Amino acid sequence: MSVISKNIKRTLLLVIGLTLSTLSSADPWLTANVAQLYPSVDGYVFMTSNGNSEFSSCSGGKRFKVALDHPNYDALVGTLLLAFSTDSTIKINIDGEQYTSPVCAPTINRLLMYK
Repeated sequence: MSVISKNIKRTLLLVIGLTLSTLSSADPWLTANVAQLYPSVDGYVFMTSNGNSEFSSCSGGKRFKVALDHPNYDALVGTLLLAFSTDSTIKINIDGEQYTSPVCAPTINRLLMYK
């Protein structure tokens, strides 16, 4: 194998590695149970059993929000209500790219519910 093809392989592997690391850090996920729910004027706020203080600065990093203008607002809030009433585990995706520093109740863009 020539020196040029080795360098091309190394460069290609480096580009792939950097691309994958960027994609994986885009929006963080948090797995927790829903501890509290309350509607607010700009969305549906909820507290989780554990938090992420890198994005949420209130209540020990446990406060998050579904924005009122989210296109799937009704489905997300309905799922949160169901998860809360059945004590099911949820996995939320935090809109991490929109924040340069923690905010009190960062918005989420999607969630999963586990039985």
